[in-house]
Amino acid sequence: MVPLEHRTLEVIFSTATPPSWAVAVDRWYQLDAPAFALAEAWSQWNAASPLPTPRFIVGASATASNASDRAFAESPRAHRFVHTLPSVRYAALCQVMRWAGPLLCVQRDPTTLAAGLATAMDFHAHDGETWVLGARPTVAGAQVDFLRLGVDAAGTLAIVRSEVPTVPVATDADLAKALVAGASTTLEGGWCLVPR
Repeated sequence: MVPLEHRTLEVIFSTATPPSWAVAVDRWYQLDAPAFALAEAWSQWNAASPLPTPRFIVGASATASNASDRAFAESPRAHRFVHTLPSVRYAALCQVMRWAGPLLCVQRDPTTLAAGLATAMDFHAHDGETWVLGARPTVAGAQVDFLRLGVDAAGTLAIVRSEVPTVPVATDADLAKALVAGASTTLEGGWCLVPR
């Protein structure tokens, strides 16, 4: 059984005022909303209570950079940073964290966060934390989900391997509801989210 902590934050995307972490990221104003939100959410959470260094990060970015890439291709004057590799969306976050380590990106919309969590369990070492960070666009910015595996804090959920064949969770929306409610649900790879 691996303890799990979940945090979520909706970040309003605006380039009108530099964020507190602007000095760490050149051209921060060119980031798209999910990339901006990942850096902003981590910055806020770390400022409130310093976070430890993870052993491994799984990025779960459902929409990738397709929308910003297309906007750039359609207009040579586009002002958002174009990033075609999934891991580039996490570059600003890594700069703000001052972290260089293993980062694996998962994209499997509409089950990206659930797939990221299952993947993180496959790589989790029990002597440290593994993180899953996901960002999905909203009307005003992006919603960031932060899952810390291996943290034995106030988390009310855990991940276990099921010996019984399970049906994977249908969507990230289903997983989000289970995380908020502290309810059981199934993930791919035989992993199950259960109350502690």
